[in-house]
Amino acid sequence: MNTNKSGIYKITNIVNNHIYIGSAVRLSNRWKLHIKQLRDNKHHSIYLQNAWNKHTETNFRFDVIVYCSKENLIKYEQIYFNIYNPKYNMCKIAGSPFGYKHTDEMNQKASKAKLGSVVSEETKQKISEANKGHKHSSEYKEKMSKRFSGITNPFYGKKHSKEAIEKNKIAHIGNKATNQTKQKMSENRQGEDNKFSKLTWKIVDEIRQRYEETKLSQKELAKIYSISRSQMNNIINNKQWIKPRTLENKDEQYEM
Repeated sequence: MNTNKSGIYKITNIVNNHIYIGSAVRLSNRWKLHIKQLRDNKHHSIYLQNAWNKHTETNFRFDVIVYCSKENLIKYEQIYFNIYNPKYNMCKIAGSPFGYKHTDEMNQKASKAKLGSVVSEETKQKISEANKGHKHSSEYKEKMSKRFSGITNPFYGKKHSKEAIEKNKIAHIGNKATNQTKQKMSENRQGEDNKFSKLTWKIVDEIRQRYEETKLSQKELAKIYSISRSQMNNIINNKQWIKPRTLENKDEQYEM
C-alpha cells in the first residue's frame, strides 16, 4: 500500500463493518490527520467520532480503495459513496465543503462577496415561521451540551483578541433588548432553570419553613445550605425564588 499517492480510502470499524470514505492528495497525511482529530475528540464527523470513542482505536482500520490522479479524486469519491453508502460520512456528496477548511484567501473572497448583502424581510419572516414551535429533545440538548463542553468545544483554550473584542462591542452599540426578551432572560436565570443553581424548589420551601418554625437565624441557615447570607436573605424575603402563578396551586410538586 503506497500511502504517498493520491486516491480514495476507507476507515473501517471492524466490529460492525461500518465505514467512512474520503479522498486525499496524499493518503498518509490524511490518515495521520484523522487519527489526531479522533484522539483529540475533535473529528468533524460526529458519527465516526462517537464510534471511535465507543469501540476504541484498535478496532479501526485504514485501507486504500483505489489510487487515482488528483483531477479524478472527486469523481471516484462519489462513485464509492454510491457503492458503499458509508455510515460514518455526514455528507455523501463528493467535493462538499463539510469538514473542509478554507484558506484565509478563500474566506476573504467569500466575505467580500457577501459584503452589503441584506436578507429581505420576507425571507426573515419565512425563516421565523419555519422555526416556530420547533423544540429540541432533551436527549439532543444533552448530546450538544457534551459535544461543546470542555476540550470538545472548538474554542477551548482560546481567547478573543483585543481587536475581536472591540469589534464585538462596536457591533452591539445601540442594540437594546425588548422588555419581552429581558423578561425571558430573567426567567431563564431564575430557580431551577439556572444551571448554576445549587438549590431546588424543594430545598427553598424547606428553608422558608425552617426559618418560620425554628429559631435558626439566616446566618445559620446559610451555613447549613452552603449559600451566601445575602442569597439567604433574598430567599426569606421573596426577592429570589419567587414561584410563578402557575405553580402556586401545585404544591404537590414540592412535597417534602
